[in-house]
Amino acid sequence: MKPQLTLQTPLELPYQEISNYLNKLWISEDKDNSGANTFTLMVWQPAWLEQCLVQKGLVNGPITGNLSPEIIEVAKKFMLDQGLPITTSLNSEELLNLLKENLSNKDFEDFRGQFFESTISTLNPRRLITLAPTLNKNSDIKTFVSAYCPLSDTPAMQSICGDLVVIRGGGGLNI
Repeated sequence: MKPQLTLQTPLELPYQEISNYLNKLWISEDKDNSGANTFTLMVWQPAWLEQCLVQKGLVNGPITGNLSPEIIEVAKKFMLDQGLPITTSLNSEELLNLLKENLSNKDFEDFRGQFFESTISTLNPRRLITLAPTLNKNSDIKTFVSAYCPLSDTPAMQSICGDLVVIRGGGGLNI
């Protein structure tokens, strides 16, 4: 993942205020550099497996949404310990149901949507919206807004800045 310069740290806002806030965010820029002028990209980032492993205490948080080698290794060990076949998919309903048994309803630090793969940055989306549902269905829906500029390896290339909107929470979403 390439580094990114955060222009605006994630700010929690009521969802009704997001549009006005984003419009004001880019007004302060000079007219020649108003950020990317391309498209909005939506990312579905449930990270069910990681959420379950963190809530079970099998993996230390925070929740990042990345399927790291540690997540895969712990999930495979859990599958074998529970007698599931080695061929069980990490996204299988059977595995997730076993992991969801006796979970705590505590909220864990959740960084989904704050960082993203550099391959997304190369597309220069003006707005990146991450939908990050939580396992805790009683969790309030929270919205966060931030602005970023991907840092380029090539000094001649000017970074094209964009903004991130993260919508995270339960709100009765089915999982």
